[in-house]
Amino acid sequence: ENTNSDALHHILLALWVCICGFVRLNPSTAYGAQVAQITPYIMTGMPVQTSAEEFAFRRIQQNIIAVVIFVIIELAVRPSSATQHLILELEASLKLCAATIRTVWD
Repeated sequence: ENTNSDALHHILLALWVCICGFVRLNPSTAYGAQVAQITPYIMTGMPVQTSAEEFAFRRIQQNIIAVVIFVIIELAVRPSSATQHLILELEASLKLCAATIRTVWD
């Protein structure tokens, strides 16, 4: 019985991660979706009987580990996406700087 429960748990978590992955495609909801993807794994990995301080420390620790793993996978799987995003953000920042300079000097 416990094996079936564990399998269902993992299937539901995988479904949740897929849904959040789809939501992450929208830039306005990307961060929230990323946090929503990571949180169930963090929460299910916590021991039930812990102090509030221990719980907070472990949650922070697991968040850091999860974000580092995410960044490594993101850079390994889709490096062109990260590079393209960086280039677009840099271009937008430079255009804003140029517009500001024109406004000040004109």
